[in-house]
Amino acid sequence: MLPQFDVATFPSQFFWLTISFSIVLGGMVFLVLPKYKKMLSKRLSKLKNEVDTAVYLQQEVITLKKEKLKQIEEAQEAAKQEIEEAYQKIHHEQVETIKAIKKEHELMIKKLEKSIEQQKQNILEHVKPFIAENKDEIISKIQSIKGIKDAAS
Repeated sequence: MLPQFDVATFPSQFFWLTISFSIVLGGMVFLVLPKYKKMLSKRLSKLKNEVDTAVYLQQEVITLKKEKLKQIEEAQEAAKQEIEEAYQKIHHEQVETIKAIKKEHELMIKKLEKSIEQQKQNILEHVKPFIAENKDEIISKIQSIKGIKDAAS
């Protein structure tokens, strides 16, 4: 038979098992578990801090995005305004230029009309004596043309 199954040695084995188990259990409860608990609490604390930091940074990113979007919208609005102002300025300048050109053309037309009228008067002055000198000849030619037309009809 094996010595560990000898009934006579059971009480001493039970005694040393109890002492060994108590020492190991005491060492675990008083030495290992407090260190383990402290390590877990530090880890939890660190994780909580990191989560808090991540949440804070996420909120900062959202805030910055909103600010940037607002700045972009303001810049777009300012650009639209500047474009509109430039368009209005160019349009106004074009209208003013067109008015000035129209005025110049009107003056030129008036000058040309005066010149034409003067030339017309000049021609009439030169043509009147010619007509007076050649009126008999002109009338006879007109009558001959009229006669040709009457004969043709």
